[in-house]
Amino acid sequence: MSTRAHVGILNNDKSCEIIFTHWDGYPSHHGNILLRNYKDTKSVRALMTAGNHECLESNPDKGDCWGDSDRFKTFDEMVKALRGSWAEYIYMWDVKHHRWMWGEVGSTIRLRSLSFGDCKR
Repeated sequence: MSTRAHVGILNNDKSCEIIFTHWDGYPSHHGNILLRNYKDTKSVRALMTAGNHECLESNPDKGDCWGDSDRFKTFDEMVKALRGSWAEYIYMWDVKHHRWMWGEVGSTIRLRSLSFGDCKR
């Protein structure tokens, strides 16, 4: 069974860009990879450029990638678009605060700061 997730970037102008990942989207996998390997806006943008991934890797060009990222004018627009998606988690790079945020996907999404302590799930 797959644990689907979205990984994205929240820009200073409040626009968002996300990709889809099919496998291992839980915090103990994605969270660790993001915190260890995608530590700045430049590396996160490279991940967005690579497109959707079967499974998130430490290098954005590794693994099976396809398609383009999805772009939204606002975070709220993205949340509406994700309603009913099969994804369980979302991870967003906050450009303004230079940090990863994460949450569970549902009718609303409450993002909180991602730490290595969260990655034990």
